[in-house]
Order: sequence, then structure tokens, then C-alpha cells
Amino acid sequence: MTKIWVALSFLMLTGCVSEKTTLRNERGQVVQCNQWGFGVIGAPVAIAEHADCVKKAKAAGYSDMPK
Repeated sequence: MTKIWVALSFLMLTGCVSEKTTLRNERGQVVQCNQWGFGVIGAPVAIAEHADCVKKAKAAGYSDMPK
């Protein structure tokens, strides 16, 4: 029974994230920010990398594509 609780606790502490954003500039060039990660460290790192990618693309003149 204890092993089940340990396994469930481990699964609750490890999450996963997948972020994808496509941006386009005025010339029609496209940039994709696509990051993924899992676990206590990997998920927050993927979120931070994705935000940084989008920030840099927008600074370079790219904007969000309509969905």
C-alpha cells in the first residue's frame, strides 16, 4: 500500500508542459517557438524558454498569427 502512495505522490510532483507559438513578420517569414519539458525542473524551464523565445521574436518584429 505504501508503494502505491509513493508512486502517486511522485506522479503528482512531476508535471509536463508543451508550449507552441507561431509568429509571422511583415514579409511573411514565420518563427515557431516550440518547447516542452517534464518534471519539477523541466516544466518550469520549458515555460521560461518559451516566453524568452516569444519575447525575442516580438523584439525582432514578429507578431502572433491569428488562429
